[in-house]
Amino acid sequence: MKDKPPIAWTDERIDQLKSMWETGMTASQIADDLGGVSRNAVIGKAHRLGLKSRPSPVKANEEEPAKPAPAPRAPTKPRHHHLVRRQIQIPILLDHAPDLLRA
Repeated sequence: MKDKPPIAWTDERIDQLKSMWETGMTASQIADDLGGVSRNAVIGKAHRLGLKSRPSPVKANEEEPAKPAPAPRAPTKPRHHHLVRRQIQIPILLDHAPDLLRA
């Protein structure tokens, strides 16, 4: 599959770019209207033409609003409550210990 050849920047297309840029259209909108060029191509051409740069919609060092704390969770039962370890006590009869060892 071959790539399409890039569409040339004609004087007419450059005038359209300048006009749309000055009206405040985004690079994506301009690329869509012109057709055959990407957003990055529009930004690059505007830069090479020396068009006035616009502030980025993304603000550097701007903190995002704090997220609300999650709601407290209801206490839950242990999932394996039937597997709780229990102590088993076995009485050892010391008098019969030797008999147990012989068996």
